Amino acid sequence: LEYGGHGKDLLQIQYNDNGEGFTDDQLKQLFKSPGISFHEQTKESSSGYGLWKLGKTINKLDGEVSAKKVENGSCFEICLPFNIEL
Repeated sequence: LEYGGHGKDLLQIQYNDNGEGFTDDQLKQLFKSPGISFHEQTKESSSGYGLWKLGKTINKLDGEVSAKKVENGSCFEICLPFNIEL
């Protein structure tokens, strides 16, 4: 967890996984609409509904969510605005 960044008060949450990762096309659509995908390593399919719902929820909170490829999987980042009154 990290405080600050992007020129405003934000809560940043990063999560790295060591899964199969995503193709460039999947990354573009990851949070935009649910879609069934097939994972070669596990031979399982996924609806993608959870990531789509996450994207909708974060957007309603005026935040941002993104994912990118990293060496051994994916990195997800959530940024949420917040105010601290002293």
